[in-house]
Amino acid sequence: MLRKFVFIALFSLSCVVNAEAQKITGKVTKVLAGDLIVFQDEAKKKYTVRLEGIDAPEIGQEFGLNASQKLDSLLALSDHQVEIMYENKDRNGHLIAIVYPHPKEKETASFNKILVEHGYAWAYRKYSMNYVRDEESARKNKKGLWAKSDAVAPWDWRKEKK
Repeated sequence: MLRKFVFIALFSLSCVVNAEAQKITGKVTKVLAGDLIVFQDEAKKKYTVRLEGIDAPEIGQEFGLNASQKLDSLLALSDHQVEIMYENKDRNGHLIAIVYPHPKEKETASFNKILVEHGYAWAYRKYSMNYVRDEESARKNKKGLWAKSDAVAPWDWRKEKK
């Protein structure tokens, strides 16, 4: 029994250790929300991509349209050409990715980071701690949605709408 448990544990661990981020380059064809895009790879295959570690206001929510427009304007700087790095999918089958302009330079910030540091999205602490400092800085400097003291987190807004 112990041998079986050890085998299962080691097998499970090896699956996790072998999980590597996948990199795909292509073009963003549509911005669906401040944290959700439609991406087409070089082989013309389309994916819906959720930006990892952030949660932007919903389209019907205050500042939601601003967040979508900001993401679109950032994407325009690279002619919507991007590089995505992903490991997982969400429950809807969307890739969960860090999105960079393409070609990506070594020190290039991701669009995920830029949106949070400029106050267009929250660091989504439930799933990632990657952008907490960026959010804290945006709050402190009252950037974007943090210019108002009553900003409602998207996850709270979604609960209220149910």
